[in-house]
Amino acid sequence: MVTFGTYLLASPDNRMTPQVAFVSLTLFSQLRVPLFMISEMIGLTVQTMISNERLKTFFVEEELDPEAVQRENSNNFEKSIEVQTATFSWDSDRSIPATLKNIDLTIKRGQLVAVVSF
Repeated sequence: MVTFGTYLLASPDNRMTPQVAFVSLTLFSQLRVPLFMISEMIGLTVQTMISNERLKTFFVEEELDPEAVQRENSNNFEKSIEVQTATFSWDSDRSIPATLKNIDLTIKRGQLVAVVSF
């Protein structure tokens, strides 16, 4: 209605005829889907920018303690990973309780392991 009102008020030569009305309604109908897609694209762009910032922050983060892991270059070991009385948390903030506490874990070479916390 606003478009038709603007069309009529823009110039005294403009007249509303069935031809103008139906062509305009057809064009509005064809523009509906692209306009909805613009809002989706804006949302996806914002999500992409936020994810990119999170990844950049993660990748440039310094190691908490480089000496916490002992690295030895040898294929003679039967155990690939061995953890004794370890505590794990998602955040370095000490006020948040640890996610995994007092973990003793030995993983042999070639073994597939998944850690799931409830």
